[in-house]
Amino acid sequence: MAKRQYFGIKYPFQNESQDNHYLDLNESYLDKMRSELLHLIFTPKGQRYRMPDFGTNLIKFMFDPNDESTWGGIKGEIKEQVSKYLPKINFKDISFYR
Repeated sequence: MAKRQYFGIKYPFQNESQDNHYLDLNESYLDKMRSELLHLIFTPKGQRYRMPDFGTNLIKFMFDPNDESTWGGIKGEIKEQVSKYLPKINFKDISFYR
């Protein structure tokens, strides 16, 4: 039987696999990158211990108008943090859907 290769802990954290792991693990490199991106986007800045700049300030856009200015701020926040913490991920563009 071939050994399975895993690529870090799956985000959001869950335990649904039948492999007897404490937390589910990513089974491909693409899943790993997706998990890391979700982790970065959904972590508020200042919440991660010893890495106060990790994450995004997307919460500050919560009550802003649904317009081009707000979307530009959100895009800038995501692109800046991704380029800093996940340099292997390159965006062509970020789209918003209503």
